[in-house]
Amino acid sequence: MKFEIKKLFQLRQQIINIIHQFPADKRQVILFDQWSLREILAHLSGWDVFTAESVEKFKSGKLPVWGGKINIFNQKSLEQREKLTWTEIYNEFIASSQKMIDQYQSIDDKLWNQKIWPDKSYTPAKFLKIDIDHYQDHLEEIKKKI
Repeated sequence: MKFEIKKLFQLRQQIINIIHQFPADKRQVILFDQWSLREILAHLSGWDVFTAESVEKFKSGKLPVWGGKINIFNQKSLEQREKLTWTEIYNEFIASSQKMIDQYQSIDDKLWNQKIWPDKSYTPAKFLKIDIDHYQDHLEEIKKKI
């Protein structure tokens, strides 16, 4: 799993690098579906917070709260962050993405393929793959617009 965590870390760094190249006056321009760069970062932060908290609880033997339907979760994530400034959105992304990576790095090898929720098929290994694909997808969309 170390290789996959390294891949997630590298994608995170690429997103950070491209954010620094992105013109400040275009942060509100729609890039992906109906989201601007600001909203993409808010969206990623919402998922990063959810994943970090879920993995942390799972590692300690507690049952994490399920996030619910994806579209509803995404909408709530954006609503929770709509009054934040660009700097607050960016700083939350930096902190939440690092916390998520830290949580992945501290998973015991025997837990990687254990179900996080008894009634769902998600394991830390599946979550990590989803996060890698998620970051990759949004990175590619951002690259197209720079």
